[in-house]
Amino acid sequence: MNDFNEILESRKSVKGFDPNYKIPHEEMNEIISKATKAPSSVNMQPW
Repeated sequence: MNDFNEILESRKSVKGFDPNYKIPHEEMNEIISKATKAPSSVNMQPW
């Protein structure tokens, strides 16, 4: 439960992005893979 609390307390909104920052291909694949496992609204699963 401490991990969950830590995530909630450490999250933040980002208002600016660096357009020159490149995310490595492997990291992007991992992000997308994890995002597709996230719950969707009313189990719509639009992906």
